[in-house]
Amino acid sequence: MLKRTEYVGGNSIQLLQSVGKLFPVILPGNVATLYNRANKALERNEYKTALNLLDRALVCTGKPEPNILINKGLALKNLGKLKEAIECYDAAIQADPENHFSFIPWNNKGVVFGIMSKHDEAKMFFEEALRVNPHYKIALLNKGIALKQMGLNDEANKCFDKYFENDLLTLTEHNIKVARIKRQEVALH
Repeated sequence: MLKRTEYVGGNSIQLLQSVGKLFPVILPGNVATLYNRANKALERNEYKTALNLLDRALVCTGKPEPNILINKGLALKNLGKLKEAIECYDAAIQADPENHFSFIPWNNKGVVFGIMSKHDEAKMFFEEALRVNPHYKIALLNKGIALKQMGLNDEANKCFDKYFENDLLTLTEHNIKVARIKRQEVALH
């Protein structure tokens, strides 16, 4: 039996922070209002409300908007609608053909595959997120978790060590979670 470890998903706010810039998502007025209300609902774990607001925002845009699709996928994942979440992440990737910000949906797609215990496939999606943005540390953390779940502890520890580089003085919640995972034995029965 494998002890459960938790993958870490990203949202569009992390997307903006991870590129080292904080700039607003430029959406028309009504869409921006719906999007902001949906983000607040996500923060309160009100996934059905968020999903409703995000669906309305997508209708208003009339086109696939990556930020909205990423957060819709997050709401769907948290509602247990994994296949639909994957479809949202695929649509977000297709809506960003130049791969500027597709690392978030690649990572989140990997998270969903990890939840489904498809760790080999999850690892490939985390690697794709890292190909698009080699500095996206959440994907590196998740790749380590996938490798750990696959029993590849040495490779997993390399990911965890790289995740910790230059962060020893500024441990975040995720760093603490990784430290616990790294110390934990994966029990296979």
